[in-house]
Order: sequence, then structure tokens, then C-alpha cells
Amino acid sequence: MDSPSVDSDRGVSVPEAGDGGACTGGSLNRLKIEPRGKRVLAVCAHPDDLEFYCGGTMARLAAAGAEIVLLLATAGDKGSFDPGMPGARLAELRLEEALRGAHVMGLSSVYCLGYPDGELAYGVSAAELRCRIAGVMRAVRPNLLVTFDPWKRYELHPDHRRVGQVTLDARLAAKLPLYPVEARLPRRLPVAGGAGEGASDGGAGVRRVGGGAPGIEQPAAAQPSPGLRPWAIPEIWLFQPEEANLLAEIGPFFPAKLAALQAHASQFLEEKDTLAAQLRSEAAEEGRRWLGKADAWNLAPQVLSVPVSAAGLAPAGGPAVDPAGGSAGLYEAFRRIMIVGSTAFSGQSAQ
Repeated sequence: MDSPSVDSDRGVSVPEAGDGGACTGGSLNRLKIEPRGKRVLAVCAHPDDLEFYCGGTMARLAAAGAEIVLLLATAGDKGSFDPGMPGARLAELRLEEALRGAHVMGLSSVYCLGYPDGELAYGVSAAELRCRIAGVMRAVRPNLLVTFDPWKRYELHPDHRRVGQVTLDARLAAKLPLYPVEARLPRRLPVAGGAGEGASDGGAGVRRVGGGAPGIEQPAAAQPSPGLRPWAIPEIWLFQPEEANLLAEIGPFFPAKLAALQAHASQFLEEKDTLAAQLRSEAAEEGRRWLGKADAWNLAPQVLSVPVSAAGLAPAGGPAVDPAGGSAGLYEAFRRIMIVGSTAFSGQSAQ
């Protein structure tokens, strides 16, 4: 049994051929994947989104050998309750926090488009945002795309809604050669110790540029485009989903998720003493909410199975990890979409 797929990019979700198997409440249906040698592109609105919604899963994939690149649409320059905090300083601070969090999770590098926080649905055209995200997709050439579920009901943050929808639109633009994409890439910021350390796609430091978030670099000149050939991303995981069909057990990687979020000290001033309990409670609730629950095709969510040796459990820069899973029963949820005729992580189902 595999998860529902999208039929030839036409937006129609259908069960994979040969599925069947109603939700019976029996043994867990596990999805075995091999991330080694694969590349993941995560597209988020703000510097702490990835850690909060799926930091444990990203740490798990990185520990299993995946190269993970994070694309931020904004630097979160309005994310403070301090009226005296300058937006430029906050942007610089939050980008530094993003790099520290990325290091803990084992990510290779971070891009930031530098748009003003909170303005993606108001001050930026969808066409411009799509072009820029699609350009990064063609440059990174990922096997897996991770982003917001744009169909999540009652999502209150406009940047989250906008990034989810436009990122999925950008996936189509990235694969078809007649769509315009932005060949000028933002600076690629390598994460210390990550797989992409030492790589750069141009730029010369952090500066204020009109139209972008204060303190965040935007490219001053066009970058060469020979490497930006069309690229089709064959697999999508939508985090914070309206309806989950994939659960990642993050127990052994809960310390990495927690430490990555703690790197965003500007965001958790009041919650720093209760953050661990809050995250643990939310991760446990994801399991209770989705395990054994059938979707529209009467299929229960699959549980991610990633081969990771005990020696490779801890992500680069991450805290010690308990290979026995001392925090059992903790999950992060996704809506997994496989494009018919494509394979990304060589996913297979196994009881």
C-alpha cells in the first residue's frame, strides 16, 4: 500500500495501483526509504518554521545521509513583541539563529530571499515569488520538496498560506522550460559542518537592499544560468497537514528538534522553560490524532522507516541521540504526494 499520488501533475489525488487495504487497526504500515545520496529542499516562510513543524524529521533524514537545503522567504524581521527592536537587527539575528538551528539538524545550507516578514501576500506578487522559488528549485535539483500544506484550514499566518501555495506552483514552473524563472540566486549560506560548506552562489555580505527585508542580502547582479535547466521534483511532503498520510517517528531525534528550536532564542523568551514539555506534548498528540485514522481512501497513514545506524544517529552539531528512542511515541505529520511515474526516495511499503 502506497500513499495517494497526484496524477500527472493535474492535481487529482488518486490511490496507487494495487493499493486496497482498509484501515484495520493492525500492525503499523511502514514506509521504508533510503535517503542517502538524495537531496531535500525545504521552503519555509520564517527562520524557525522548519524546526517547529518538522525539525525531528529533518534531523532524521540528515543523519541517514540526505543533503537538506533550506529556503527562507523572509528573515522574520517583524517577529518580535519588543517595539524597540529594529527590524534590520532582528533580521540579522534571526538569520544567525537559522544557521545555528540548521547546524543542529544537520542541514547543508540556507538560502534567504529576503522579503519583508508578513508581506508575502500583500507586498510581493505571486508571479515574482514563484519565479524566485522555481530558480532555486532548478539550482538545487531536489528529490524531495518539503513545505506548508496550503490547504490547511484555519491557518492564520498569511506568509504560511502564501509560501505553501506558491511553492507548489513553483514546482510546476521549475519543470517546464517555457516558464520564466529567476536566474539571480540569493547567496547560499553554508551551514558550519554541513555538506554544502564552502559553496556559494554569489553575493558579498549582508546589506540592506530596497525591496528586501532590512539586513538580508539580495543579489546585486544576475548570476549565470547554465545550471538552471528544468527540473521535476518527484515527491512532496506537506507539513502541518490538513490530512496526514505519513507520520515520522522522531523519538530518537527529539533532542535535536528541541536544541534546534532553542537556537532561536529571540522567539522563545517566555517559553524557554516550558518549550520541551510543549513540543513533547504536541508530538505525542500527532500520533494520537493520526495513527490508525483512515483518510478519504480508507487508508491509514504510513509510518516512516529510515535506516540509520547507531553511529550515524546524531546529526552534525546535534546533541546526543538515544538510539533506543527514549522519547517513544513522538511524531511529526505530513501529507505525502508522489508524482505518478516518478521515484524520489525509493519508497516501499512494508508491514
